[in-house]
Amino acid sequence: MTGVVTADTANIGIAALNTGGTSAWYIQDGNLRLSGICVVGSESTMARMQNGNAYTVTGSVSENFDVTRIQFVSSVVDYLPALTPPTPVTLWTSTFGPTVGNGTPAAEQWEGMLVTFNNVTVTDIYPVFSDITEFEVDDGTGPVLVRRDGRNNYSNVPGDTLVGKTILKQGDQISSLTGVMYYSFNRYKVVPRKDADFGTVTDLENPVETILPASYGISNNYPNPFNPVTRLNVTLPQASHLEVKVYNLLGQSV
Repeated sequence: MTGVVTADTANIGIAALNTGGTSAWYIQDGNLRLSGICVVGSESTMARMQNGNAYTVTGSVSENFDVTRIQFVSSVVDYLPALTPPTPVTLWTSTFGPTVGNGTPAAEQWEGMLVTFNNVTVTDIYPVFSDITEFEVDDGTGPVLVRRDGRNNYSNVPGDTLVGKTILKQGDQISSLTGVMYYSFNRYKVVPRKDADFGTVTDLENPVETILPASYGISNNYPNPFNPVTRLNVTLPQASHLEVKVYNLLGQSV
């Protein structure tokens, strides 16, 4: 198959988070139905495949745990001239809902391809009791599962704040959600890759304050300056150039 790589190790982990997850590589030769497929091979063979570039991949087509894929890859060759990266296909979340079984034509035709869902809401952060790496979103037509195999900074697990993740909560709204379609454990699932696949995320419980301050101001720093890191807040009534100078106890600029 010749096509453009839509996911690589920079987008999805080379190893799935668990047995229900996907590996890193996907390739696609357009945005019509049946245009994408998962690719599985040795890391040394697949390492040359980079997102956005075109390659000819030689291997065996197989159905593995209900996922169509190219496996036992024997060669990956650069394809020139370059091909235009495919645009995601915009679909309804209900296309891949909980009652949609494996092989259902309306869903199966998009497996392995980039898809986008617009204006979705996080409706459940733990829809699968046995798998905390999945959550659920809905555009109002029916829910679809989201997997966290991608290399983005979003999570549904509150404790992941310790590793710098942005935590999604039930009720959060996402302007658009893009990812590759995957299938495991009797459900179709979307796998967002990087942060850009999440569009704009709105936390309705803690909306961003949009009222501008009335005047310039600066708060006391916290914690005290003898700590390795300290923080202070500055308020600006309008967009301005800001210069901050820090002095030591001797009055010397540092």
